[in-house]
Amino acid sequence: MANPLDVGPCLSWNFRPSSVVPAPRARHALRMFQPFPAALLVAATTTRRRFAHAPRAAFSKWSSHESTLILGPGRSKDFWKLLRAGVDVFSTKSLGIETKQRLRAFPSDAFHAALRPEAVVSVTGTAAGSAVMAVTGTGRAMEVAVREELGPERGTTKFLLQLQDGLSVEAVLVPQVEAERERRERRDGRKASSTTICVSSQVGCSQGCRFCKTATMGILRNLHPDEILAQVVQGIRLAEEMGLPRPSNVVLMGMGEPLANFPAVMPVVEALTDPMRFAMSSKKVVLSTVAPSPAQVRMLHRLQRCQLAWSLHCVDDVLRRQLVPSARFSVVELREAFGEVLAAREKRGRRLMVAVVLLRGINDRVTDAEALASFLEPLTQLGVKLILDLIPYNDTGIEGFHRPSPEAVMAFKEAVWSKLPALCVYVRHPRGEDAAAACGQLATQKRPSRATTPVQKRGIATAARRPHAPQADALPESSLATSHFDCGASCSLHGLIRVFQWLVGRFVHGLFSVGAVL
Repeated sequence: MANPLDVGPCLSWNFRPSSVVPAPRARHALRMFQPFPAALLVAATTTRRRFAHAPRAAFSKWSSHESTLILGPGRSKDFWKLLRAGVDVFSTKSLGIETKQRLRAFPSDAFHAALRPEAVVSVTGTAAGSAVMAVTGTGRAMEVAVREELGPERGTTKFLLQLQDGLSVEAVLVPQVEAERERRERRDGRKASSTTICVSSQVGCSQGCRFCKTATMGILRNLHPDEILAQVVQGIRLAEEMGLPRPSNVVLMGMGEPLANFPAVMPVVEALTDPMRFAMSSKKVVLSTVAPSPAQVRMLHRLQRCQLAWSLHCVDDVLRRQLVPSARFSVVELREAFGEVLAAREKRGRRLMVAVVLLRGINDRVTDAEALASFLEPLTQLGVKLILDLIPYNDTGIEGFHRPSPEAVMAFKEAVWSKLPALCVYVRHPRGEDAAAACGQLATQKRPSRATTPVQKRGIATAARRPHAPQADALPESSLATSHFDCGASCSLHGLIRVFQWLVGRFVHGLFSVGAVL
């Protein structure tokens, strides 16, 4: 069955009607009178129904094929190439005036607002002389190693990105280098340094983790997919300006719960791992979740090209509900859901990182480590490659929580290893703690008052009127049928007018063509 959206080569953005057609092209001239595809007319008349309850389309939801149809093959490649380089595509001269007009006319104002260099209102780096706890056997903290290799002012950096409605989110640049020179030499020319961009998925968070500073904000709103992608583009630009290694990793471990904003997170992950767009390796993109429910965990089967991380923290359900008040399901149910998602993947994609924030006197005992190892063992039997990420608590100013001693951290690690020797166990180095850029320390201001924040009409700027309304509802998989006429069409009458204009133009062109042949 023919594709109803395939309208043939006679309809494209680059079509320019000519008043004279040479005689050898008479057959081509007669092709102008092909019957107009009925499916396209139907699609244009049903535009209102398809977009009635959805926001304007997002750049991050463009596939490479859609961007080629809208911008043309050459401009489409330039568009994604500039984004990969951290360039504001709305202000650069590389795309040309016509292409930028199409960009501004099509999807969302959110991307335009968040890509501006002035949208980054502050950049905070770790102090050059800061003392960082060393928990490794070498006695060298990772932050010190980074500064010795890259320079005193090139450590972990946090930047504040202001959004269109006056709210803001924080993202973090984490440069990484091999700590030992001998290990760098053994890499045989491979990159010995890189930068990880930690991005946020919500303004605030609704999970309420007791030890996390983001939880003190509550949930203000979900981020638009373009606002999430803009954090990556801005991070690439800042890394270039600061002389940091080129970013190659993106982790969704910032503010918010990704599964609570899954319709916005999914297209961003797809854009990052698409070879024709951001072309990042699927092993370099990590989605971290506290796993609110088994049903939300099972949604991850739609994302095959990213790594998963589970913020578990402890295996005792009673204690976990005290640490994470939003936890409504047992850890066994959540483990089974992760097992189903990972079992459906290819063998090389069955990887799961399990994160545990170690809190002194709460979940850092040897008995907690043994219980954790026993809990994770069924996943290893499914062929899942597990990575245990132990995170010593970073001070957030919340009473009742303290970081365990380095000796307690190493004892916890050894206890897990003794129970489950095949498990990969890592201790995360505290990075950016004195700049409030470490895990659990991200937080911004409360919602601005309506008197000081103008409410705009287009796109997601109306979020100021609906603070809790999701801003990234699922959109139709493709809008190719209407993108030929008006990429931002939102009503059936407008679509019919565009169809009528196209028909008249083709009819007039056909008359001139036949007259020239005769």
